Amino acid sequence: MTIGSVLTAYIAAVVPFILSLDRVAEQENAAWRSIVGMGLAVLVTVFGTGVGNWLVFVRTIAGRAVRGSYVAACVQKTKVPQLVAALR
Repeated sequence: MTIGSVLTAYIAAVVPFILSLDRVAEQENAAWRSIVGMGLAVLVTVFGTGVGNWLVFVRTIAGRAVRGSYVAACVQKTKVPQLVAALR
C-alpha cells in the first residue's frame, strides 16, 4: 500500500466513528459504526506500510487481548468508568 492509500483508509475509518458520535442515542447502530471504524483502522495498520516485525506485532496484540479480557471480566458491569480507567 502506498502512503496515500493508507492515509485515505485512515480517513475512511474515522467516518464511522464520527457517525457513531453523531447518533449516540441509537446505541445499537452507534456500536456497529464504532466496530466497523475500529476494524478498518486495525486492518490498515496491519496491512499498511511500515509493519516490519510481525512476531512483535502479533505478540503485542495477543498480550493486550488477554489482559483486556481479564480486566473486563473482573470489573462489574455497573462500573464502566473504572473499566475505561483500567484499560487505559
